[in-house]
Parts: sequence; C-alpha cells; structure tokens
Amino acid sequence: MSNNQECASTGCHNKARRRGLCESCRKGIPPASEKATLTDGIVDRGDTRDVTKTTTERVKTLADLVRVCEIDLEVWEIVEWHANKWEMGFKNAYQKADTLPLFQVKVRLKKRGGVVLTMETLRKELLADISAASVPRKPFPTVEGEWLYEFAPVDLHMGKLTWAEETVTNYDMKIATEMFNASVEFLLDRAMKLTSGRIDRILCVFGNDVSHVDTKRGDTTAGTVMDVDSRYVRIYRRICAIHRAAIDRLREVAPVDVKIVSGNHDELTSFHLGEILSAIYEKDERVTIDNSPRQRKYYEYGVNLFGFAHGDSERVNELPLVMAREMPDAWARCNSREWHIGHKHISEKNNWHSQDLFSDKGVRVRRLTSMSAHDAWHTKHAYMDRRACEGFVFHKTAGFTDHLSFNIDHFTGRKLTV
Repeated sequence: MSNNQECASTGCHNKARRRGLCESCRKGIPPASEKATLTDGIVDRGDTRDVTKTTTERVKTLADLVRVCEIDLEVWEIVEWHANKWEMGFKNAYQKADTLPLFQVKVRLKKRGGVVLTMETLRKELLADISAASVPRKPFPTVEGEWLYEFAPVDLHMGKLTWAEETVTNYDMKIATEMFNASVEFLLDRAMKLTSGRIDRILCVFGNDVSHVDTKRGDTTAGTVMDVDSRYVRIYRRICAIHRAAIDRLREVAPVDVKIVSGNHDELTSFHLGEILSAIYEKDERVTIDNSPRQRKYYEYGVNLFGFAHGDSERVNELPLVMAREMPDAWARCNSREWHIGHKHISEKNNWHSQDLFSDKGVRVRRLTSMSAHDAWHTKHAYMDRRACEGFVFHKTAGFTDHLSFNIDHFTGRKLTV
C-alpha cells in the first residue's frame, strides 16, 4: 500500500491512505480518538511512583508487568499491581462491528533504599568472585586415619578498631586477617605432628562473632553501635575470602565439615557466610557445610559428641542436659561429650564445684578464647584475658587427646610461637 492511499478502516487516524489497512490497524492498535480516553501516565510522589498503562499485550505475570511497564528492578521494588481487561468495539476494514482486547495495568513502585542497593551490589560482586576464582585442585592424599582435628577461631570480630594508646594493643581488619591466616597454618602443623599425619576428618567451627558489626550502619544485630575499621561490604568480603582460603587449605589434608554458629554481634553475617560457603562447595564431596538456622549445632565422631553454641544465651550449667534432650540417640552412642562455646573472649573450663573446670553429668564445657584485641569498653572494665585461637584433637575411640593453642601476646599483639 503506497503512502497516498487511505486506510479502509472507519475512524483510522491515517487519512492519507485510500485502500486497504494501514500498519496501525493491521496490528490492532485502536484509533487515536479512542486511545485518548484512556488514562495512562506516571505520577511520582516522593520515593513512590504510580504507573498506569494501557496495552494490547496480555499481562498475566509479574514478568509481563516488568516488561510492559519497563520497570528497572535495581531502582524500584513493586509494592502492588493490578491488571484489567476489557473488549473495545470498533468497525473493521469491512465496516463490520469487531472487538479488540485491551489490558490496563496499574502498579505502585517504591524506590529501593541504600541498604537494599548495597546488598544487591554485594551479591553480584560475590557471585562474580565465585565464578572467576576457579583454582585447580591439588591431588588429595589417601590416608587411613582415626583422628579428628577441630579448628575453632571464635570471636574474630573482623572490622573491630582499637587504638593502642587507648586499649593497650592495635587491631583492625588487616591485623585480624594476618592472625586468622597464621592460626590456620600453625594449628594444622601441630595437629599433623600430634597425629603423625593420620587425620581422618577436620571440623571447622565458623561464625561466633566473626564480624564485629552486622549492618552498614556499623552496629550489631541488636543495634549497638561499635568502633569499626571499614565499610561493612569490605568487612564481609574479607570474611568470605579468608574462610574460603582456610577451607581450601584444610581440605588438602582431609575432608572438612563446617558448622556455622551465629553470634550476638553477627547473626545475619554468619548466616550469609554459611550461604556463600554452601554455594561454593555445593558439589565438593570433601566439604560439607551445616548452615541450618538452629542456634545450637551438634557433631558426632566415633565416641565423641560435640555441642556448639555462642554462649551468650544459655546458662552454662544447663548445657549438659540440653545436649541430652536435643540429641538423645547420639548421647547414648557416645561416652565422650563436650560443649565448645565463646562470647566472653576467655579460656574457661567450668566445673560444677569450682570456676576452673565444669564437668557435670558426663559433659565437659569449654569456653574458648579469642584472637581479637580488647576494645575501649573491655579495657575500661578490665575484661582482658589472654588472646589465642584454639584447636583440639580427638581420637575416634579414645576421645579427647590434645588441646592446641595459637597464642598472641596480650600486651603487644605479636604472635607467640613457642
């Protein structure tokens, strides 16, 4: 049809055409006079936006809505939406009554806040790091062992900032990273020597206030504002990097089982760390990740039954019977039972009759110490115990064998390797 021909459809806005149907009528687009009666548009009110759009495209799903209304989901989140359909009558090319299905969608949008945008950016960057970091694996040794090595770096408090003139020692993200990495090698070397290299499995207890803060505002899960060294995104990415490197190193020696235990500073951060590690090692037969939402975790090896908790919620003298109630079958199978908790940054073995050793109802409770430096609040109240990362060796049939400690000088912050 040439440009000087009129469209055969009555009411067509293209009066320059004489015969046949114009492009708009062939596609079923209503005449301009009829379209003008529809109330389409965009209305912005602060951080909200109302969009109304009429279309001949069928809108049945959320994906249809996003496509038709051209919504940028990185900027906007959909609060609510509705879609209506009706039939519009018109005369077709043969001057007969016909109908055209129309859809009108109404959607209310809300601009995403800074926290949401930050977490979206963080998620994309972390996934990119995971995809890009495919490191060739070394051949694994075939070892018939009967020892379990436990690596328990509790209360690292990555991101904590201390100043030596105020708190005796300096501590920041760089120092925390160096301490964590050094403890991995030091304690593994000791465990290998004690077991003559016959380690059957390695148990890692991660989380337990691994981060000093839990939000980009620099506060804990409960909202307490802390002294922090860096931005939350940088802290979280560093946490993921050092734990992945630790697992990659340990899995070269033996299969690795990871228990994620949340703390009072980092309940969400610990969970997110567990989700990232679960995704990385999902198809790795030598690594298992327990990131269940239960606050207390358990692990069984030979005659050994372990319970793990942060230690801020439960009363210590209640833990033995808590284990018996929550794990009755494992309790019956195992005669060597232990709880390992953190929170107070002190090395504490509680005893039913004294403050030095707690061993009640056949269960030992150990409170593990921390590599983290003492911040201004702890220094003010003189809560300043030794600093260390601890590990343990357990035999499959003989139970507890050795306690390992990577010590850090209380006053200087230097590693003590003797």
